[in-house]
Amino acid sequence: MNKIRNQKLILFILTLFLVASFSVTYAFWASSVQGASSIGSGVLEVGLWVPTGYVGVTEDGAGDMITLNEIGSGSYPLSGKYIQMSDINWNNQAFTPIGLNSAGVFSGEYHGNGFSISNININLTHTNTGTSSYAGLFYRNSGLISRVSLINAAITLSKSSTGISGDDLYLGGIAGQNTGSIVYSYTTGTVSGTMTRPYTASNGNSIFTYVFAGGIAGSNSGNIHNSYSQATINSVADASSDKNNSSVYAYGYAGGLVGRNESAGSVLNTYATGTVTAEAVADNTGNRKQQAYAYSYAGGLVGHNNSGTVSYSFATGTVQARTQTTTSGTAVRYFGYINGLGTSISSYRLSTQSISGFIITPGANGTSVQNTADSTVVSTTQANLRLESYITSNLLWDANDWIFDTTYYPRLKRNKY
Repeated sequence: MNKIRNQKLILFILTLFLVASFSVTYAFWASSVQGASSIGSGVLEVGLWVPTGYVGVTEDGAGDMITLNEIGSGSYPLSGKYIQMSDINWNNQAFTPIGLNSAGVFSGEYHGNGFSISNININLTHTNTGTSSYAGLFYRNSGLISRVSLINAAITLSKSSTGISGDDLYLGGIAGQNTGSIVYSYTTGTVSGTMTRPYTASNGNSIFTYVFAGGIAGSNSGNIHNSYSQATINSVADASSDKNNSSVYAYGYAGGLVGRNESAGSVLNTYATGTVTAEAVADNTGNRKQQAYAYSYAGGLVGHNNSGTVSYSFATGTVQARTQTTTSGTAVRYFGYINGLGTSISSYRLSTQSISGFIITPGANGTSVQNTADSTVVSTTQANLRLESYITSNLLWDANDWIFDTTYYPRLKRNKY
């Protein structure tokens, strides 16, 4: 009898120990999720269950989960907390950016949780006048987006407007516009935006067209840290007027990672390898025309750094900036900003500049830049950029966050490939 009693006691003690261990493990894991929310770091280990306060997202939304396109609808607000619990393959079907239907900003949390989102197809044509348009996995973001592995996305946004200004394009792989934090995320695929503004309404107005396109975000005034893009980027801004006394301005911004990094924007520990093309076309054919201006901003990493912070990052893709005008006798200004930090170049009429191998080296505000097409220098540098010793020593990246392999550029740990 005593032997049986002792066995039951031992079993009871072991049960208590296992329950306590599970509780401690769960509490630690859950607290790390909450910690990510409070500090905005986005650090979230892969979890096998949905913690309290979060909604699980899967491909089919079975059980108590939801699908990706349910975020921002019904009981699942843009301010909510979401965690991905399976790989999601959209199979190249049409996808509506999260937040577009409500023209809202995602202000909650989204954690990729070690899973991938693949073959998203966003192909939008807008005609609304006086309101800017956005496209990306998220329409706009002011919250925390972490560990998103966006693979083979096809994002296209086109628009034609007869207004004067104010309805421009912002598009990126993760978000059209970012004022929050995007961390530990990457994109592959294509991002392409085209805006045309044929103005014929009345004389004496200035016409403005802007397009911002980037692998992670079209514009950034928040944080984009520990992320990268291999996406191909295209931006086309086309403005024209046949009215008298009207000036025409076209601005095309394209960056491998970010189209334009604003003064409050922070880009840290990032890179981009995709081909980048920015194009601006300005046409003024009025009888008493003013000037037409075409500005093209192209950069391997950032199309234009508008006094923001860009540091410990690099880019290796081919960059092309084009400008064009058909206006006879009117001066055209062309600016080719290499990685948003290069020297401006002025010319007339039709001009194109193409160059590859741009590297951003460490600098307090990303001001130390190596812009070179020298094949020997580029080849050596690109080899170094695959080495853990070079990256951790010169760019101060944390080896706990990155996988290093001489076959690839650095890849993120705890993300899906």
